Amino acid sequence: MSEIREATIKVNLVHGEQLEFTIERSEQELRNTGSNIEKPTKANFFGVEFGDKLTLIPAHNIATVEISPAPKVLIQHVITDARQVK
Repeated sequence: MSEIREATIKVNLVHGEQLEFTIERSEQELRNTGSNIEKPTKANFFGVEFGDKLTLIPAHNIATVEISPAPKVLIQHVITDARQVK
């Protein structure tokens, strides 16, 4: 059985608001987190289920999405081994 791990996801919206949440997934599921985030960003909406509440965010309102720790399997078009200076 795979160990359950936690990841933090921050969705930064274009008007400055930030939606931050955590997910608990198996190691295998966390490997696919980048791909799972990439799919809705190509759609019209990005949906997040919070227990009994579903939040839909129009894709054009999303400025950036941060996943920490970074998934082990990255989506296409990702620069690896970078260091943020600002």
